[in-house]
Amino acid sequence: MLSRSIQRMIKLERLIIKLISALHDCCFCKQSLFKASSQLPILRILELTSGAACLEALRSFRHLEELTLHINNINAGHLMECCKSNTKLRVLKLCGSGAEGSLEGIAALCNNVEELEILLESNRDYSPFAKLLNLKRLTIYCAQSDLARRFLNGFSTEKLEEIELFRKIYGITDLKLSKKIVSMKALKYLDGYFNDTKCLELLTQLHDLEELFIDVWYDGGFSSSILKIVQVCRKLQILHVGGESFKGNEFVFKVLEVLKKVRDPTTQKPLLLELEHCTALTATEMQKIDHAYLDLYIINYEDYSDTDVLMIV
Repeated sequence: MLSRSIQRMIKLERLIIKLISALHDCCFCKQSLFKASSQLPILRILELTSGAACLEALRSFRHLEELTLHINNINAGHLMECCKSNTKLRVLKLCGSGAEGSLEGIAALCNNVEELEILLESNRDYSPFAKLLNLKRLTIYCAQSDLARRFLNGFSTEKLEEIELFRKIYGITDLKLSKKIVSMKALKYLDGYFNDTKCLELLTQLHDLEELFIDVWYDGGFSSSILKIVQVCRKLQILHVGGESFKGNEFVFKVLEVLKKVRDPTTQKPLLLELEHCTALTATEMQKIDHAYLDLYIINYEDYSDTDVLMIV
């Protein structure tokens, strides 16, 4: 019944499959589900949360452009077969832990991959991913800065200089890793957690930065370092700061003061400053903000839901 329903969804472009244990144990149900899904004519985006055994069925897909796998102990051979079958793959997200077998040669099968998201573990060899020719956006899940740095060491200098987006989720970005990051001369988007002003001030070397999302050590005195970034990185459009507890609103007006010295509002949009910890401005203080230079947003996280996808649970 489920497979027949999927077959009728000929306009479906994105599919999330989260297999529960009962369905996972039923080989017939699993095969019919994947067969029906693979025949959808414009399905481009697939997200799979299940056992690693389901990965073998992905070779039947032919038109995927984005693939997200929340799967532990991925069979490298099955993953490579999937990449071989989907030559238009642009986004590959490997969000599970562990892998079985070698990934050597995967770069040759993923010539069009521009975005890679990967969880790093100390006992695995990820160097084959450093050979992805068209990689522009890189997200790594890794608590250890040293492990992240070793992964980046596998990339050529030329390739690092082409990376436009870099995100490090979990763990602190130390000085050695920060030095590696600033070699990404084309970087436009950066997201990371810093606990040292020296690390943070290195980011002033990234003159093409447009979006910067940083978490810093609580009450670590990072204000002056952030102001240097605002002064030097003049293409910055969004600055998000989490972790630091700004006492009062002095920091906001210091940012505004710097912007007035280095920016031309006739040719540049105002900087969007997002602060997670900041006392709400009074009405009088809000009137003092020159919105030609600065827009302020004090973060209040809200739950949201994505209703434009089909999820099978």
